[in-house]
Amino acid sequence: MTRGRGLSHLRKRRCYPNRQNTLLRSHVFAAGAFIRMVTPGDAVHGHFRLSPVSSSFTLGRMSLHSYSQCWLHFIWATLKREPMITDALAPKLSAYLTKYAATKDIFMKCNFVNPEHVHALINLPTNQTIETVANLLKGASSRWIGQQKLLEGHFYWGRGYGVFSVSQSDLPRVCNYIANQEEHHRKRNFLR
Repeated sequence: MTRGRGLSHLRKRRCYPNRQNTLLRSHVFAAGAFIRMVTPGDAVHGHFRLSPVSSSFTLGRMSLHSYSQCWLHFIWATLKREPMITDALAPKLSAYLTKYAATKDIFMKCNFVNPEHVHALINLPTNQTIETVANLLKGASSRWIGQQKLLEGHFYWGRGYGVFSVSQSDLPRVCNYIANQEEHHRKRNFLR
């Protein structure tokens, strides 16, 4: 093992021929400040599994030593952007989203439920993808609204979502923006 000095030392090495004139690839992976060289013939190292045939790795569960700060601002809307979420439902849905996210080990810093869309600021866990988190939050909340019979008729979220990365230094500004959604939408319509 060699000691690295950050991400600038992470490089993918070039392919090179072995004795049988086939190509092997070696990859460099970082674990904290330590860098370890792994080749396709190696066994499992941590939670990275290398396939000797394809020279690629499969990412399994992340190590307990993994750390990330990946703040994401999610926005998703009701079907056809209809204002279906009532004033009585909004605080209940907001509380449900926060509790549900916690059960899935997703830290939701803040959220705001508007009549036709939702804003949520989350820290993406290392074992989740953006798509998985969006599907979890939208699917569970839609199901919960239907089971609680909080609205007449069926409730559906619209297709898709918006997601934007947020730097650590911008967290207070984005939280303030999300918290002041009601005032923001008095001045500006969501559909414009």
